[in-house]
Amino acid sequence: MTGTIWPNTIQLSRQLNACSENQFSGKLQVWAGGVQHWNLFFCLGRLIWATGGVHPHRRWIRIISMYCPPDHLKENAFQNIDAGGQGGYDYLIRLVRQQNITGEQASKAIREAAVEVLFDILQQENIGPLSFKTISKDRMDASLTLLKSEQVLTQAYQRWQSWSNAGLSRLSPNMAPIVRKPNYLSEHLSETAYQNLLDSVDGNRTLRDIAVLSGQDILLLTRALRHYLRQGFLELIYVPDRGLVKADAFDQYGAPLGIDRKQSTDESSPAFGPLIAHVDDHPKECQRMNSILQGSGYRYLGVQNSILALPTLLECKPDLIFLDVVMPVVNGFELCAQIRKTSHSQNNACDFFDQQRWLFDRTRAKIVRCSAFIEKPADPDKVFAVLNKFLPLSTQAPSQSAPAAVGLM
Repeated sequence: MTGTIWPNTIQLSRQLNACSENQFSGKLQVWAGGVQHWNLFFCLGRLIWATGGVHPHRRWIRIISMYCPPDHLKENAFQNIDAGGQGGYDYLIRLVRQQNITGEQASKAIREAAVEVLFDILQQENIGPLSFKTISKDRMDASLTLLKSEQVLTQAYQRWQSWSNAGLSRLSPNMAPIVRKPNYLSEHLSETAYQNLLDSVDGNRTLRDIAVLSGQDILLLTRALRHYLRQGFLELIYVPDRGLVKADAFDQYGAPLGIDRKQSTDESSPAFGPLIAHVDDHPKECQRMNSILQGSGYRYLGVQNSILALPTLLECKPDLIFLDVVMPVVNGFELCAQIRKTSHSQNNACDFFDQQRWLFDRTRAKIVRCSAFIEKPADPDKVFAVLNKFLPLSTQAPSQSAPAAVGLM
């Protein structure tokens, strides 16, 4: 077999080499944990586009902002784009044909997107096994560029090695820093530096977003922030993809406008209380649960997309998980079973929510090791009864054991 097999990249390297050797045309799907996945598009064995993962829309917005002149971008560059598929690639083709950008600019954008995607896959491969699926397609438009996958993988691997060697292997660049102790930060920074930090670190932008916004290398940026993370002045949190947030507008880097996360910088907020995750595809239910937990000493993490739930939970490591039973694509039973397979979450309480109590499959719930179940809509007394059972707030500190999972029924 030709091609380089880098250490700790055996699965990905072999798949890319096979696509190259077989002159594969079509889509290679890369799956992690049966939920999170990326799409790599090939034409005759050459890589032409890559997308998917936790933040396909945010990545698309960063890439288009970095390599395409703003005066040539239309509003639909950030909207109505299938960022998880070929939508971004097709849009670049249109920009080149309309002579709004050059072929070189489009090629750079495609390469950067591919390197970022492969970086995330490499980080995931160091956490757990990957699975792959190829979907052949006879005709693939390769009018912009034909990348050698080995070269792109080499560039991604070098970034990953630098990231890992800096002691950052457990940190995802897709997480967002948020200020937790503003008073302490203001004492350690100049007034200008403190204000600049608040302007960029607002809890809406990921490390990657901030790096593009500030024009800094993401590795140097994260190293600079790591001291404040260790001191507890900052905290890394999960933020949804740009396409999953309902906001009045988004800035050019994918951060939602009209959602004020700075209110969380108040030192009276439960910055270090147990983290409660809630997976439910109904926004009103998430709002209701958030209002129940607000001011109670718990932190809240709402996830409305069941497909992105598992990678989100693995990143954020909640202490207890509420799951809706009926959800599209991945239901609560399936998600609970996947959660139980992860080493961190084997002992966490998984609680089910459901509206049809008498139709609730208790046998199946036992099989996937659901910890408890309560009816929807969530009742504050019942929610706190579950929380007090599995996560008493006597110490006001996150549990060191794996999280509990509770179902909403």
